[in-house]
Amino acid sequence: MPLRNLMYITKQLEKLIVKKDLYGRKLITLPNPRFIVFYNGTDEQPETETLYLSSAYEHKEKEVNLELKVLQLNINKGYNEDIKSKCPSLFQYMQYVDILRENMKSHPLKEAVIITVDYCIEHDILKDFLLANKSEVISMSIFEYDEELHKKTLLSEGYEDGYVDGHKEGLKEGLKEGLEEGHKQGHNSGYEEKTIEAIIKLSKNMNLDIDRSMEVLEIPQDKRKKYKDIILGAYTPA
Repeated sequence: MPLRNLMYITKQLEKLIVKKDLYGRKLITLPNPRFIVFYNGTDEQPETETLYLSSAYEHKEKEVNLELKVLQLNINKGYNEDIKSKCPSLFQYMQYVDILRENMKSHPLKEAVIITVDYCIEHDILKDFLLANKSEVISMSIFEYDEELHKKTLLSEGYEDGYVDGHKEGLKEGLKEGLEEGHKQGHNSGYEEKTIEAIIKLSKNMNLDIDRSMEVLEIPQDKRKKYKDIILGAYTPA
């Protein structure tokens, strides 16, 4: 999150100083930035947390030359209720997200988004905003929850976690050459472990059952029973 904020503020600063001389002697003054992000994911998070760009640095140093702090506010149910009570739009946005997640359990992504938007308009949840920006909201919601992008991110994260956990060589090749090539190179153990982790993570993050998660991740049919049994603790190696 701090990295995304860094990329965003850099673009905004470029717009501010586009007509100013960067190489002149006069100091170019800048507005004081403050970074706040509202967290509405499904992973357990504290009510408030400060995130640091330096946490992502490969080498930890006593003196950090470039730092960026982001205040994360958890706006899920039961967190920061005082803030949401003072901001009806924020409260209604969380209602929209909760309804969309529920609809995604039983409908394809695009259909779930359309159903959610129509429901919220009918029940006066962000009604004026949705009526004025319906097509944009649908497009953005589909983009944000795009299953293909989410699938690639989860599998990539799984391989990176596996690298740290000890499947260094196999997962390193898998990251470079793709999941299929990594599998062909004989790194079956790391591949299966990280695939199972991806299934579990997707099920948790998107509130999907195991079968639906494997469908989204396009797990081969001949592997699904085995992976499901492993997740449920019922698998016995042959």
